[in-house]
Amino acid sequence: MRDTTALSCFEDELMAVLNDTSRLLPADPVAACARAEALLLEAPDHAVGTFQLASGLARRGLMAEAAPYFARALRADGRLAREGWQAALGAEPGGSLSWIGRFAEVSCPHCGASGGQPIWVGSLGAIHPEASQLDALRTWVRCADCALVRVERPPTDAALEAWEQGLELPAAQPPDEDALHQALLEHEQLLLRLRADAPGLQGPGERPRLLEVGSGWGDRLAAAHWTGFDAVGVEPDAQRRAWGQARLGPLALQPSLEELDESAFDVVIFSGAIEEEDEGLAVLELLGASLVVGGLLCLRVSLLDHPIARLRGYDDPTWSRPNRRLYFERASLEACMQAAGLRLEARWADPRHAGSVWITARRVPG
Repeated sequence: MRDTTALSCFEDELMAVLNDTSRLLPADPVAACARAEALLLEAPDHAVGTFQLASGLARRGLMAEAAPYFARALRADGRLAREGWQAALGAEPGGSLSWIGRFAEVSCPHCGASGGQPIWVGSLGAIHPEASQLDALRTWVRCADCALVRVERPPTDAALEAWEQGLELPAAQPPDEDALHQALLEHEQLLLRLRADAPGLQGPGERPRLLEVGSGWGDRLAAAHWTGFDAVGVEPDAQRRAWGQARLGPLALQPSLEELDESAFDVVIFSGAIEEEDEGLAVLELLGASLVVGGLLCLRVSLLDHPIARLRGYDDPTWSRPNRRLYFERASLEACMQAAGLRLEARWADPRHAGSVWITARRVPG
């Protein structure tokens, strides 16, 4: 018969690690693994012990070894993906949430290779509880051929849309005067930098053509007019388009790229997150193709090899953003730019988003 007293002691010891000293776990993953392994000797099917062993292995950098333990724990008790440890510790396996969303493995969008080395694995629901059923177990892999980092099995567009609709976020509000003032100051510095490097300035009074994809309330588009661009924006949200045209206009705002004429642009700013697009690299190619030869593409990206990303390490919550599919490093970003007919020109830190940079890339002939 199982020694329940010994088992209870092991559970108490594990709980002390998980609760009282949880902030120390990232610095001491070996001890966390040892305590979990001790618990599993007494109770091999214990879901919390299995989950903690997986987490400890991942913190030690053993991602491939951690993945099957995460899967086993979450299948035994799906509540581990979203509930606190204390509630889950005494849970019986086989509950109503004892499943993991599994999606088809995707090939690398850059080179098409299917193989990859796991570099992060963990429970999305531990950081985003509202998304636990969407993508309870997430694995990031580095492509074996081109080194681009991607989610191995991302949720489908339909699953993401259902998740976003279920968030019930408060309606976005337009900026007040103070917020608008600060935004315009930041936009102006970026736009002056782009204007200095833009083609289309052959004579006095020439205004380079600018396209902004994802214009929001229209503040950057208004700043573009102010700094001397002939600017047009794309914003799908009708409320934001109407507010920008009424309060900051006249602004040339369209609901989609299909509404634009076929003329090429000197500058394109992509205000969304290319890493969250289902076909992010195809979008990159489309934006590059909308430029004149010599034109500039400008976008903000976060980089995995940035010092801030290295500092955050395993506990960086951006690994678990449900709609993120790609993670660039400097080398892979440059390679993807080249494939899209673009040459990386400049990169500088974004003062408002740690770990993110602004980049410009110029369209090359051919």
